Amino acid sequence: MNSLTYICIGAGLMIYYYVVLRRFNSLGFRMFSLFTFITLCACYWVYQDSLIEKAVQKSSQVVRGTITSKRQVKSSSSSSLDNEISVALATTPRRIDTLTSVRYISTDEWASWKLNDQIDLYYVDSQQLVIPKVSFDRYLNDRWGLYIGIGIFFLIGVACWFFLKRYNIGVDPDTGHEWLEKDGKIYFDERRSKFSQTMKRVNILSKMIQLLGR
Repeated sequence: MNSLTYICIGAGLMIYYYVVLRRFNSLGFRMFSLFTFITLCACYWVYQDSLIEKAVQKSSQVVRGTITSKRQVKSSSSSSLDNEISVALATTPRRIDTLTSVRYISTDEWASWKLNDQIDLYYVDSQQLVIPKVSFDRYLNDRWGLYIGIGIFFLIGVACWFFLKRYNIGVDPDTGHEWLEKDGKIYFDERRSKFSQTMKRVNILSKMIQLLGR
């Protein structure tokens, strides 16, 4: 993800905190807004992929490339590893360039390739972009599952709003402890739960350690 994406996500979290968490105590609406925010982030991710898809379908050519190196690198957007390969291909009749490809490559595909293997690639000259043909074709065939997953995620948020809208979250302004209530009856109260208080302190401590580690 680029810097603009991180800025947008940060702005969205700030809006969620100040507009939703500080103004609405309905558990159902809080859950709905959270699932909606995550759904919008996923839609933005799909939109970025659609731009690459249009570029590939409009401007790419299928070329043959030779794998010169392969490795797994830490993803910039998650804790998982990205499958990366470097390929040498003739971008012009008298020139051979080595380009790196990391998009859409599955772990099985990455493991099946060996150094000096020749594979078909989609090559977009204007962006110096290469994508393994087998990986991109598989993505096009499987992306319907991604759309269904995004839709289900949003529907879960709608269901949370409908079924949990009568539950409210109360907050002690002095200690920050929360409780869950419905029609005046309290179902869960952090003020009376030593376990919840301890877990909250551990969570705060872990966040502080993570910030110091950065």
